[in-house]
Amino acid sequence: MLRNNFGLKANLHLVRIGLIQFQVYRMATWFNIISSVFWIVIQYYFWKAVYEATVIPDYSFSQMLTYLCASQIIFILFPNTSSQLSQLVKQGDIIHWLLKPISIIRQFFFEAIGISMYRLLNILLPILLIIFLVIQIIPLVSLLNFTKFLVVFVLSYLFVFLFEFFIGLCSFYTLSTWGIQSFKYAVITLLSGRFLPLSLYPDWVREIIEHLPFKIMYYYPLQILSNTAKQSLIEMIGYQLVWTGILGILVYAFYQKVMKSIMIQGG
Repeated sequence: MLRNNFGLKANLHLVRIGLIQFQVYRMATWFNIISSVFWIVIQYYFWKAVYEATVIPDYSFSQMLTYLCASQIIFILFPNTSSQLSQLVKQGDIIHWLLKPISIIRQFFFEAIGISMYRLLNILLPILLIIFLVIQIIPLVSLLNFTKFLVVFVLSYLFVFLFEFFIGLCSFYTLSTWGIQSFKYAVITLLSGRFLPLSLYPDWVREIIEHLPFKIMYYYPLQILSNTAKQSLIEMIGYQLVWTGILGILVYAFYQKVMKSIMIQGG
């Protein structure tokens, strides 16, 4: 019982660290708010012009608007662990994390939750108020779809964290992570449905993406929120659990290899 209490307190402390560490970056917070609102407004008028000129299959204008607004919101909430981990490795500060009596994956995970909570309260809520009240862009989302979205989003968040952590671990083997980060952004941009619904891709591209796990990052939760999902909730959750489990095993094996390499080299 004592050990469980310590574990819970340690996790909550890590969440609190993540929640407060970004409070010093006020200018960055305002920049994120302004840039996100600007991006949403651009998407609104761009797709409004597109829908006035043509018809997009499977998506009405309100569904596309919901999809794109939610995409930006998810982007804000998702962790960016790979950049943080690679920076710590590059500067040598990772040694301070390794000396703590808590595994670094646990530290990064709960701090990432704290950072996401900060972004939810200080970036996301102001953005929603601005687009709803000032710009009056109102995506249509039912309570049922929002509830389903939360379930799928939690699993997507876990998958993204594991993916980010895996990319970050690669920085232990390379002096420059530019190429690795470029690969990550290419995957997110092209294969996850971040900027465009995957159903609008050519058939041969969709056939390839169908066999890859990256669609569970953005496409799955966004489909539910925009009410365009063709799969059942159970099928989506099952697919997410399988790929998250596979990625979790890969991350654990890679993490153990990295830790063993550090110990062999004398820290």
